[in-house]
This record gives sequence, structure tokens and C-alpha cells, in this order.
Amino acid sequence: MPLGDPATTVRRDRTRHLPRLLVSTVLMALVVTLVPATSGAAPVPAADRTADRTPARGPATGGTAYLPGDLPGEPAGSGQRGGASREEVDPRSLDYPRMPQRCATFRQKVPLTPTTCKIRWTNEKRPTVVLWGDSHAWQFLPAVRKAIQGKKVNLVAFIFGGCVPAKPDMRIWRGQPCAETSARAIKFLDGLAKRDRDVRVVMGAYWGANLDQVYYYRNEGEKKTHADRRQYVLRYTVPLFTWLGKRDIRTDVLAMSPVVVPPNPDCQPGPTPYDCPIDRRISLYKEAYVDQWVRQRVRDLPAGARYLDYQSQLCDAAVCRPHQAWGVYTWFDHYHLSQTTTERMAGMFAPTVTKLLSRAKNRRR
Repeated sequence: MPLGDPATTVRRDRTRHLPRLLVSTVLMALVVTLVPATSGAAPVPAADRTADRTPARGPATGGTAYLPGDLPGEPAGSGQRGGASREEVDPRSLDYPRMPQRCATFRQKVPLTPTTCKIRWTNEKRPTVVLWGDSHAWQFLPAVRKAIQGKKVNLVAFIFGGCVPAKPDMRIWRGQPCAETSARAIKFLDGLAKRDRDVRVVMGAYWGANLDQVYYYRNEGEKKTHADRRQYVLRYTVPLFTWLGKRDIRTDVLAMSPVVVPPNPDCQPGPTPYDCPIDRRISLYKEAYVDQWVRQRVRDLPAGARYLDYQSQLCDAAVCRPHQAWGVYTWFDHYHLSQTTTERMAGMFAPTVTKLLSRAKNRRR
């Protein structure tokens, strides 16, 4: 994508390539219709639902019904008829993390119901790393797994597509998958604290979307969804950081991940995996604002909390690169980093594991 004013560039692309953009929009809309009902649009508090009303389709955060790449379910386009989709035949588009089958199948990617996923659990008394967040946390699972290799450490994940970590009022949000996922995580962490177990959280989310800082809205419904999501985050995610701080639960927080929104219609060989550089001002839209907001939240965490800022590994000052130096694609779809990219970032989590084990050792003395 050429550099310069992002808005001018996209307007020009839309004019020149309107037919392609229309096709792309139709295909993305098709993907949304294939996603399970638990991953739909705007929130409806449990207290507002009635017996004869269609159950709320979306997570409490507003979900990502308008962001197909951030939804659980089959790879984009896998439900298309009339022949195999590109994602099914091109292994590069399947370059994403695998969770245990008991938590999510290969086709599902992430759990479709609120789940306590014990990825590695050998002894309750061992120190535990908890990976908590949406699919932007899930994409770093390969790196976290690699960081704990050879260490006597448990790994538990609370992952749900489109669900930002929060501390919601469960009298209002009971039954909502995002809220239920957060409630599970909080109960699990609270239980470890009461039993005096050592734990460290790695938290990640699509912070830009959660804060309604998105470069490209495809329709008014998507715009409202993100506005609703922001209100949820301000009301329930901000207090979560305070709660973690008061409970002295050590936490490391991932920075916003670069995404490909909107994709360049001239990019070849196709939309996934994405094979063109993208303007950093688009890929990390409102980067300074989002970065500052997350850093402010980190200040509410216990001493020793880490803000994991990794964008410089994927982007330079002008663009975010479609390939990494070791010869792999940066993304496997428009919204997520590839497994072969994040796996090489295991060193970012080495201090997470070291600090966890060091604290556990010191507490035993």
C-alpha cells in the first residue's frame, strides 16, 4: 500500500477497485453468517432478556461479528460452496496456534463456550501462567508454550474470540460468553490466591477495537458495535486492573497487535495470508492513544508488571512488514499474526516465567 495520507489512499483504492471491494465485503459477510450464534453483535444484558426474545447473539463486549478474522469458527471462506477455498488449500493460511482438542478443535481455533483450558497441568502446587484474553492473546500461545518448555510450570488459558478481559457485574451479564469467560478467570485466580499458589497472568486483547479506535468501519452496525464495546471496557475492564493490583496478582500486558484493515485489493496472491506492506498508521491505528491508555492501566497492577511492546519487531516507522526476516508471513489472516511469527517471540515471555519461578522460590524460603 502506498504511503501518504491514509484516507486519500483508501478513497483512491475504493474508487479504482470498487468491484473487488464489493466482492470482498460479500465474502466477509458470508463468513459472519457461518459463525456460531454466541459470537454475534451488540450486547444484551441478561437482566434485559425475556423468555420469548431471541437470545443475545453477542459477547458482552459487543463481539466481533463485523470482524470475521477475530471470530471463532472455521477459517475464512471454508464454508463456501463450489470448490475448495483458498484457505483450505493454502497451508500458509492455516498457520495459526492449536489448542488442545478438549478446548477447541483445529477448525474452531478458539473455544466456542466459556472454558477453563488447562493446556499444561501437572501439579496444582506448581507455579502457573494464565493466558487471558481474546484471539489477540491466543495468537501468542506458541510463544508462551515455548517459553515454559523445560520448566516446572502450569499453563492455563481463558480465551474467547472478541472478548476483552473484564470484571463484569454478573448479576447483569450472567449467561453472556465474554462475561462468563472473565468470571471463570477471576474465580480461578482467586482460588489460587486463597490457596497461596504462585501465578502470573499474561493478558492480551485487540485494544484498538475495544477502545473504538478502528480505522475502517464497513457499516453503521459495525460502528455502533465498537462504541458499545468501548463502554463495556471503560466500565468493567478498568476495574479489573485495580482488582489484580489489590490481589497482588502479577500481570504482564501485551500491546496492541498490528492488523491489516482494510486490506489492499491489489495485494497478491490474495487476502490470506496477507502479502503486502501496510501503512503503520493504518495497521496500528491511533497507536499513541491506545498505547498510553494501556500503559495507564498497567500502573494499577502490582510492582513488577510488564508492558509487552513488540510492534518494533513487526513494523518499522512507516510500514508493518508482510514477511519476517526468517522467511515467514507476518499474518495468517487480516487480524492475526501467524504461528511461525509469534513462536519466534518466545524470548518476550522468558522474563514472565523467570519472575514467576523466582517469586515462587523466594516465597518458599
